[in-house]
Amino acid sequence: MEYELAEIRAHALFKDLGDQSLQRVLSNAVMSLFPRHSTLVTEGQRCDLLYMLFEGTATSTSVHRGRATTLFLLKPGAAFPLSSIVRNEVPLSTIVTQGPCRILMLPAEGVRALLSADNAFCLAVLNAMARTSRDKTREIKNLKLRSSAERLANWIHEMHRKTPKRRRLDLPMDKKTLALRLGMTPENLARGFAHLRAYGVRVEGRTIWIEDPGALARYADPSPLIDESQA
Repeated sequence: MEYELAEIRAHALFKDLGDQSLQRVLSNAVMSLFPRHSTLVTEGQRCDLLYMLFEGTATSTSVHRGRATTLFLLKPGAAFPLSSIVRNEVPLSTIVTQGPCRILMLPAEGVRALLSADNAFCLAVLNAMARTSRDKTREIKNLKLRSSAERLANWIHEMHRKTPKRRRLDLPMDKKTLALRLGMTPENLARGFAHLRAYGVRVEGRTIWIEDPGALARYADPSPLIDESQA
């Protein structure tokens, strides 16, 4: 699949690269379209490619002793598994596409060679990894400092914040996936929705009605030190 150089140049990892360095890192790059539910990275198995997501979404998941969890969602602009590529270690999670995804793939060896040779690229990667570290800290705080119902309330509040004039939200994923995303069991998710009825939240299938946004916001109590949108 062809790609536009201007689009690649606009990515955070490449915007400060010189033309020679950019041509070097793209010399063996391939842009591909992956269908839904494609496994790109498998936890514990060496990965020789850096994936850069330009369209679509993917999820990071992990399984241990039969228990599965969704760790985080990857959106356009994400580069993965970045820390594994930098350290030349196996990935710690599995990455699966949630729908059709357009992805640029770069050989890991070329990425590591450019890290050693180009300060601008090294700084861009450092910034990306620092951002990821902060995101993970926020996620840990969300899991450790809030009850499951409070996490659900904050998730609904954030979705409503993006469309404040609408009182109806359609779940962008099934409830099982949402429960995994929030660190809950499906049973806890159902109890969470029941708890939020007192705060103006009503659920019908995959539709959420927000009848009292103010009550929901007060219960959710978003924080700039936990919720990125509040920062």
